[in-house]
Amino acid sequence: MKARSLFSLVSIVLVSACGLPGPSNVPRAVFAASALQRARSLYFAGIALNARGPGFLGPGELGTYPATANGNVAPTHVIAGEKTGLFEEGGCCVPQSAWFDAADNSVWTCRTFSKFISRFSANSWGNVRPAGRLAISPHTVSCGGVAVTKMGDVVADDVNNAFVATWASGAAGDDRPLREIAGGATGLFLPSGITFDGQGNYIVADRCSPPACGGKLGGEILTFDARADGNVAPVRVLAGGKTQLSGPDRVAYDPIHNRIYAANLYTSTITAYPATSTGNVAPTISIAGTNTHLWNPDSIAIDDAGYLYVGNEPLVPGPPPASILVFAPGADGNAAPVQIIQGSKTGLAEVDGLSVH
Repeated sequence: MKARSLFSLVSIVLVSACGLPGPSNVPRAVFAASALQRARSLYFAGIALNARGPGFLGPGELGTYPATANGNVAPTHVIAGEKTGLFEEGGCCVPQSAWFDAADNSVWTCRTFSKFISRFSANSWGNVRPAGRLAISPHTVSCGGVAVTKMGDVVADDVNNAFVATWASGAAGDDRPLREIAGGATGLFLPSGITFDGQGNYIVADRCSPPACGGKLGGEILTFDARADGNVAPVRVLAGGKTQLSGPDRVAYDPIHNRIYAANLYTSTITAYPATSTGNVAPTISIAGTNTHLWNPDSIAIDDAGYLYVGNEPLVPGPPPASILVFAPGADGNAAPVQIIQGSKTGLAEVDGLSVH
């Protein structure tokens, strides 16, 4: 079995036209972190603006930007059209995640209300058929996240049926999963995003944890052993009022600082915790405030240099418009992004998934 490199669920290294921020306004620690490699390419999953004008969601799409993209710029490539299976208009059945797999230069995605996980070649753009598909379930599903392990196994969740399944590298079509985490002991309720920690354990964002589903605060982050199977309890659970979790739809893992970052959809905040945290604990980082430009963040990733990438989902096409934000390493509090992709040329109505390489 060919080993694969795991790339963070981090999504966009965008460098402003003037290059990296200057020493006058960036702490020395930021420059130390930026000496590590930043990603070169950004891959996104989302919804396009509808040609009928403001107020209408267009079809689902995958796309890419160069690492230096910033401002009101069009993506360099887009996968969209009827052949892709991402086409449905109106925001119902669109790609919810993007995961770049360097082993075969492909982008994985899963779509709401489709039983398939799809893989597209990163060299093929336009109205193209998937290079491969996996059936996540014979039932109606709402897949929120898909990810690929270091060994090339494919992992995806099902929001409707509250499970996380793993397929062997090379699986296709109706092949059955190797393992499936499901049942009352798991604590899964609305799993919507997946990544891995440094030991390969599964980190799962769960948007809602009863009985706190109706309030502004709520949700949980569950960590499962890398070989977990069946009705098993997570090894760690982050949940409770002190965590400030509020509909955490996506998670990212920072291997340099061993942190878990969460994108909180309902309070438009980003919170981070030591990866070994469990229980009702306060975040060590909380990015929040008017300077942040955060608005319903629904995708998140972090690169090897510590730059944090966040995609905003306005829920309906603006204002504010959809955007991709980049925060400097170690950003905290009411911090402004160092780069922003936003504007009519982007063609974005929502950003639902991000990945970088």
